[in-house]
Amino acid sequence: MSGRVTVKLKTPNPLFEQWLIEWRDKAIETNSKMQNCYGKALESLRKYPLPLQSGRDCKLLKGFGEKLCSMLDKKLVEHNKNLNSNVEGGAATNRKNSIGGREYVPQWRSGPYAILIAMFEKSLEPSYCGYMFKIDIIKGGQHLSDKSFVKPDPGSFYTAWSSMKTLLDKHLVIKRSNPAKYSLTEEGAALAHKLYSTKDNQVGEPPKNNVNSEKSSTKVKTAKKTNAKCAEKTNVVQSDANVELDKEIEAPSCSSTSTQEDSFIFAPFTFDIILLVDKQETTGNSSGPLDNATLTELAHLDVLFESRHLKVGDYTWIARHKETNQELVLPYVVERKRMDDLSHSIKDGRFHEQKFRLKQCGIQNVIYLIESHGSNTHVGLPIGSLYQAATNTYIQDGFNVKFTDDVRGTVNYFATFTSVLGNIYKNKTLISCPKQNLSEVNVDDDLISLMTFTEFNQGASKTHDFKVQELFIRQLLQLKGMSVDKALAIVEQYPTPRHLNMAYQEKGGSVGQNLLATLQHGKVNKKVGAIISKVIYQLFTSASY
Repeated sequence: MSGRVTVKLKTPNPLFEQWLIEWRDKAIETNSKMQNCYGKALESLRKYPLPLQSGRDCKLLKGFGEKLCSMLDKKLVEHNKNLNSNVEGGAATNRKNSIGGREYVPQWRSGPYAILIAMFEKSLEPSYCGYMFKIDIIKGGQHLSDKSFVKPDPGSFYTAWSSMKTLLDKHLVIKRSNPAKYSLTEEGAALAHKLYSTKDNQVGEPPKNNVNSEKSSTKVKTAKKTNAKCAEKTNVVQSDANVELDKEIEAPSCSSTSTQEDSFIFAPFTFDIILLVDKQETTGNSSGPLDNATLTELAHLDVLFESRHLKVGDYTWIARHKETNQELVLPYVVERKRMDDLSHSIKDGRFHEQKFRLKQCGIQNVIYLIESHGSNTHVGLPIGSLYQAATNTYIQDGFNVKFTDDVRGTVNYFATFTSVLGNIYKNKTLISCPKQNLSEVNVDDDLISLMTFTEFNQGASKTHDFKVQELFIRQLLQLKGMSVDKALAIVEQYPTPRHLNMAYQEKGGSVGQNLLATLQHGKVNKKVGAIISKVIYQLFTSASY
């Protein structure tokens, strides 16, 4: 008997997905705050494996509210009116490149507009090899776009390059190979030719003739409310020609009080990957650099490392430019615990507090390394409890958990990891990016945004000014049985102690005791539980606790 065959649709809801992409891209072009809402809803929809029949059905997904579901239903009604019942299959073929029967044309000086023209101009050159790399498209398209290709606008996560996803979805551009190579399709070349033919006639305003563009009320803004303008100079180092090119990219208008650092770019093969070791991991600042067993082993294995004071984590990796010595933090940080230290941190409350700070540090990949202590027989807590804590760290907190047998095993792990990171990132183009604008790193991309080491270390300091919400989370984490995910779920519903106290005043007695019990947290949506809910209720309502 043959085994069960499971069929999983690659795109179970193509219409909804396409409309969300269109709304998101339009929000990006107009710098609307709705771009984040559409982006989160789109991400949630793509994870759902089954077809949805209406916008109302989307309400069960994260990121979909009443308004967005209603918008989808209205769009679906309009779509069905424009379709004949017998040509549904044919309409699906052209859906990606049309909107309600109209040809897709990017907005003037938008990200897609700049990308298409830059690629088309390159294709006209006699030496064109049939494709372009990402960095070449950015160089050729930046002057054609009002939005930066490398730096998001304040309060946004998207750059002009983000619109490449739209062009790929509409089959106007194809992507292949690693590093990624981009080429125009026949449809993309035809559209780019239309845009290119009217480019020189468009000075200060969007095209009105010759191109069947979508009607838009968007105008070129010639004045801003703020008086000061910021301009950032990005030094791009061409490794193959050994030529340094000063490229000035105009940034959005900003207040004169802004002190944000200029962005900078590392071209491939112009930087070193260095392992940073926290000084707390050594025997102290007064000791020699090789007095510690870990450092001695690292030096023996020829690992490029430095010892510094890290405000969060015990180990991380940086990319340092060989000429300018500027530093970017790679998206990996390690918290190292020996079994006895893990036991002590659970007892004194550091365990949850440190995990909270690791989650807030802006590093995408957090590694929790647990090192054995002899036979692990006298470590302060039962070994089963420690393994359970490690499991919770992996399942509930989403950290990568690594076990090693001893110091040598730990050092071998760091040596191997450092070598792997060097091989992955050496041929990448790295660009600095503020922590609040960082996007998820994909090692398949050839242009990767990273935060500076200075911002990473300063932002992770224990002594910086905390917001009320951050202090509330730290307060909750002092309670026995409270995890980071539980605290975050509570604060998401009740941002400050005042909000929670007001809720308790409205709902006293047994209702108040169970107010937080049904709140869901973590990846598996577990409930906070009645015990924790009762403890917090007593903390806020009892005269003595």
